[in-house]
Amino acid sequence: NLKSVYQNLSPQLPDDIEVGAKVEEGQVLGGVGESCLIECELPSHLHFEVLVNDKACNPMGYFD
Repeated sequence: NLKSVYQNLSPQLPDDIEVGAKVEEGQVLGGVGESCLIECELPSHLHFEVLVNDKACNPMGYFD
């Protein structure tokens, strides 16, 4: 019931990444894309989210 969500990715993804793919620590999942129009003044960045039972939670609790 743990999901991670990555947004603002480059449209070019690695060949082995698709919905439901099992990934390992350190594996490249994608690159940072261009920021959306409302964030165009900001440098390129990634939106990362952790959901537990479909509820957002602080991802810092899942990293050493």
